[in-house]
Amino acid sequence: MTPDGLSFKQHGEVPFSSIKAYTLEGGIRLTRHDNPPLTLIGNKKTPGYEDFRKAFRAAMAAWSEDATSDQVKQQHFFGTALAKVMGALIVIICGGLIIATMILKMGMSALPALAIATFTGVRLLFSRRQE
Repeated sequence: MTPDGLSFKQHGEVPFSSIKAYTLEGGIRLTRHDNPPLTLIGNKKTPGYEDFRKAFRAAMAAWSEDATSDQVKQQHFFGTALAKVMGALIVIICGGLIIATMILKMGMSALPALAIATFTGVRLLFSRRQE
C-alpha cells in the first residue's frame, strides 16, 4: 500500500484516484472509473486480511481528506433493502421447493442444497450493516 494507491504483483498500480466506490463486506471490491471492478477474495480467517482491510479503510479516509476530486463512497450490501428483499425471495422460493419436494417425494437429494439456500436467505433477510 502506498500513500496514493495500492500496488499488486499481478494487477500493477491501482491509484486511489481511479476508485469511485469500494466495498469491505466479505471480499474487498474496488469499483474503478475506467477499468473493470477489482475484487480481492478473502475473509476474516485469511491471514493478514483484517489488517489489510483496516489499513485500506484508513488509507482511503486519509487520501479522501487530501483529495480535491469527488468523494469516494463506501458501498454496503448487508442490511440494505436489496439484501432483505433478496433474502425474502430466497426463503419463499426455497420454502416452496422444500414443501413440493416433501409432498411429491421426489428429488430428496436436493434437500441439503435447499436448506443451505434457505439459511442464506434468512441470513440476508436479517442482516445488518457491517462497519
